[in-house]
Amino acid sequence: MVNCDDGKQPPLRLVVKDKQTEPYWTATDVAEFLKVSETTVSRLRRRDGLPSFVLPGRLRRFSPTAVRAWAAAQENK
Repeated sequence: MVNCDDGKQPPLRLVVKDKQTEPYWTATDVAEFLKVSETTVSRLRRRDGLPSFVLPGRLRRFSPTAVRAWAAAQENK
Protein backbone atom coordinates (compact mmCIF):
# COMPACT_ATOMS: atom_id res chain seq x y z
CA MET A 1 0.00 0.00 0.00
CA VAL A 2 1.04 3.57 -0.55
CA ASN A 3 1.47 5.68 2.54
CA CYS A 4 0.65 9.37 2.66
CA ASP A 5 3.05 11.88 4.21
CA ASP A 6 0.84 12.17 7.29
CA GLY A 7 1.02 8.41 7.92
CA LYS A 8 -2.58 7.74 6.93
CA GLN A 9 -3.61 5.41 4.14
CA PRO A 10 -5.09 7.06 1.05
CA PRO A 11 -8.81 6.44 0.50
CA LEU A 12 -9.59 3.35 -1.55
CA ARG A 13 -11.34 3.89 -4.83
CA LEU A 14 -12.91 1.18 -6.90
CA VAL A 15 -12.66 1.86 -10.59
CA VAL A 16 -14.48 -0.35 -13.04
CA LYS A 17 -13.50 0.11 -16.64
CA ASP A 18 -15.21 -1.15 -19.76
CA LYS A 19 -18.12 -2.60 -17.82
CA GLN A 20 -21.57 -1.25 -18.36
CA THR A 21 -23.81 -1.54 -15.38
CA GLU A 22 -27.31 -2.73 -16.07
CA PRO A 23 -30.04 -0.51 -14.64
CA TYR A 24 -31.98 -1.84 -11.67
CA TRP A 25 -35.30 -3.53 -12.37
CA THR A 26 -38.73 -2.60 -11.13
CA ALA A 27 -41.26 -5.20 -9.99
CA THR A 28 -42.76 -5.00 -13.48
CA ASP A 29 -39.39 -5.85 -15.04
CA VAL A 30 -38.93 -8.79 -12.68
CA ALA A 31 -42.45 -10.01 -13.40
CA GLU A 32 -41.75 -9.95 -17.14
CA PHE A 33 -38.44 -11.78 -16.66
CA LEU A 34 -39.98 -14.50 -14.45
CA LYS A 35 -43.21 -14.57 -16.48
CA VAL A 36 -45.38 -14.04 -13.40
CA SER A 37 -47.61 -11.24 -12.11
CA GLU A 38 -46.38 -8.31 -10.03
CA THR A 39 -48.40 -9.73 -7.13
CA THR A 40 -46.38 -12.94 -7.39
CA VAL A 41 -43.14 -10.92 -7.42
CA SER A 42 -44.23 -9.29 -4.17
CA ARG A 43 -45.05 -12.69 -2.66
CA LEU A 44 -41.74 -14.18 -3.82
CA ARG A 45 -39.92 -11.26 -2.24
CA ARG A 46 -41.73 -11.60 1.09
CA ARG A 47 -41.92 -15.40 1.39
CA ASP A 48 -39.16 -16.85 -0.75
CA GLY A 49 -36.34 -14.36 -0.38
CA LEU A 50 -36.32 -12.73 -3.81
CA PRO A 51 -33.60 -10.10 -3.25
CA SER A 52 -34.53 -6.44 -3.47
CA PHE A 53 -33.77 -3.11 -1.87
CA VAL A 54 -35.61 0.14 -1.22
CA LEU A 55 -34.49 3.51 -2.57
CA PRO A 56 -35.40 6.83 -0.97
CA GLY A 57 -39.05 7.53 -1.59
CA ARG A 58 -39.94 3.88 -0.84
CA LEU A 59 -39.11 2.80 -4.39
CA ARG A 60 -38.33 -0.91 -4.45
CA ARG A 61 -35.75 -2.08 -6.98
CA PHE A 62 -34.14 -5.37 -7.93
CA SER A 63 -30.61 -6.11 -9.11
CA PRO A 64 -30.84 -8.01 -12.41
CA THR A 65 -27.79 -10.07 -11.48
CA ALA A 66 -29.24 -11.01 -8.09
CA VAL A 67 -32.64 -11.87 -9.61
CA ARG A 68 -31.02 -14.12 -12.23
CA ALA A 69 -28.93 -15.87 -9.55
CA TRP A 70 -31.98 -16.29 -7.32
CA ALA A 71 -34.00 -17.75 -10.22
CA ALA A 72 -31.20 -20.19 -11.07
CA ALA A 73 -31.02 -21.30 -7.45
CA GLN A 74 -34.79 -21.91 -7.43
CA GLU A 75 -34.47 -24.21 -10.44
CA ASN A 76 -31.94 -26.32 -8.55
CA LYS A 77 -34.21 -26.84 -5.52
